[in-house]
Amino acid sequence: PEIVSEVVQREPLAVALPEEDLLAQQNHIALSDLSQRPFVIYPRHPRPSFADHILELCRREGFTPTIAQETLEIQTALSLVSVGAGVSIVPESASEAQLTGVAYRPFLGDAPQTQLSLTYRRDNRSPVVAGFCALVRDRRAR
Repeated sequence: PEIVSEVVQREPLAVALPEEDLLAQQNHIALSDLSQRPFVIYPRHPRPSFADHILELCRREGFTPTIAQETLEIQTALSLVSVGAGVSIVPESASEAQLTGVAYRPFLGDAPQTQLSLTYRRDNRSPVVAGFCALVRDRRAR
């Protein structure tokens, strides 16, 4: 193929929910527990997207979430969660944001994951692209 994609990192997903949501009192949350909650998702484009991944996870759990809001960025999604617009499924590292009004909870059992990938054209001979790829691979190896 002309396009090469290398997985750089895998990360567990977590639930971001309004602090006042009753589920925020639990230590862990099952994805199916979110079936009646409105979702804030991001982004839908380009395809396939992170939102597509989340929607597929929900489908596997037997439900199609109600989409309350769609955003382009995780920061906007978390701000909407903080004002009670819905819940959002985010990479676990998003909990470092510590946004007022947002509670982060891990999933019960084996947490679903997301991955960060390095994608480039196989025939790209740019020294900048080669240098960036080498830097990413070096950081991944550490």
